[in-house]
Amino acid sequence: GQGKEITKKVGGGLLIDWINCLIGEVVVHERLFKVREDGMTKAHYYRSLSKETTFAFLSLLFLDADTGLQMPSTVAATLEFSFMFLMNLTPLSNLFWDWMLRREHHGRVEFCKACVDQGRQAFCDLRHISPSFSSKDHDKCRDHDQKNKTCTEKFVDARGVLVQGHWATNEEE
Repeated sequence: GQGKEITKKVGGGLLIDWINCLIGEVVVHERLFKVREDGMTKAHYYRSLSKETTFAFLSLLFLDADTGLQMPSTVAATLEFSFMFLMNLTPLSNLFWDWMLRREHHGRVEFCKACVDQGRQAFCDLRHISPSFSSKDHDKCRDHDQKNKTCTEKFVDARGVLVQGHWATNEEE
């Protein structure tokens, strides 16, 4: 904070202090779901990972004023005042983050189209469901016989629903 002290001749004074800060928070929820699928005797465990962010601006103003009359026989007066302003900036930060990810999304769409346009290859999209997703490891053109190897892994989404990757191809199934 930055403070300014204004002193009167008789010893009283006014102290003004203000503090401005940005507050950010990321909360990560990791859950493990026990799922027994149809026809299976043994249950499987699936991991789900979700993130929530919060971003805010906080401004605090403190005012402390006293009369300066400190003699034992007189009364001294002190006035204290504080004001707080809090603005949630999460929607603004989400807009910025979406704008930043837009280029990545368009690049991934074009890469997927290039894989499947000729009909020779396919693409498995795990971006939004795999907790361990990395574009370097997962965004690759795949041969059609790799579907069971690359795109049948199951995950649990943030709502607790069992999901698997999307297999994009031009072949009719």
